[in-house]
Amino acid sequence: METITTFKTLAAIAVTALAAGCSTVATPVSDAKPAPKASYHMTPLAASAELSTVVFVRDTGFLGAGVDKHVFINGKKAVSLATGEKATFNLPPDEYIFGVSHTDPFNTSGFFSIEQNLK
Repeated sequence: METITTFKTLAAIAVTALAAGCSTVATPVSDAKPAPKASYHMTPLAASAELSTVVFVRDTGFLGAGVDKHVFINGKKAVSLATGEKATFNLPPDEYIFGVSHTDPFNTSGFFSIEQNLK
């Protein structure tokens, strides 16, 4: 009986450790490293008083770490981010649809988007 209890305890610890290892952690903008220039698919505009600044930050953690997340602006791929990276875009005031998907060779991933009015 004690062996079964010990096994259940070890199994619970293993499942907890695996779940914790697969979790992600929000990355503060100040801690995220800039995405390399090669990751950009659109050329960012230089900052100016007339433009709004949008910063995309990818979280850190093991879950999905092997694939990039692709950020889209109005349906066009803007940048591909690895874990812990950020990308900054300066955009003119307008309505935008920002989207994200991950690299998926099996075409099973979803595409998530949000509409945003920049002023």
